[in-house]
This record gives sequence, structure tokens and C-alpha cells, in this order.
Amino acid sequence: MKYYLDDGYTLTTAYQKATQFKSRIAFLYSFFKRVDHGCHEVDGKRMANMGYFDDAHTKRLYGYIGDNGDVKYRVKTIED
Repeated sequence: MKYYLDDGYTLTTAYQKATQFKSRIAFLYSFFKRVDHGCHEVDGKRMANMGYFDDAHTKRLYGYIGDNGDVKYRVKTIED
């Protein structure tokens, strides 16, 4: 809340923004706890395994940081 107060918001608005931020953090924590399936080397890059991409469980979604710092995604078919 101090961050918002220092940024010039009123006490009421700072409280609202802090509450919204706390809610977002709780959602993101819950979401990432469910999609974290470890880190793996895929195509020569370290990637986060985010779980199955399809209902048939034949593909996985991977996320990684690209060379220029942006977030990239790759879908890979699961090979037997």
C-alpha cells in the first residue's frame, strides 16, 4: 500500500489498488502452481513445461524467454 501512497494515490485508492494486486498475485500463484511441470531442455533451449496442450494428451506446451527477452511458446508433440 505504501507504494501506491508514495505514488500519490489517496488512502482509499491505495487500499483498493493494494487489494486488487493481492488478488492478482493469489490467482497467479494458484495458476502457476498448476501449470508448473518442471524445466526441460527442448530444441537446445531451457523451457518451462506448462503441461498438456490438448485434451488427447498428445502435445505439451512449453514457454521460454527468447533471445531479445520476450516470452515465447512452443507446442511439441509427445513422442513415444
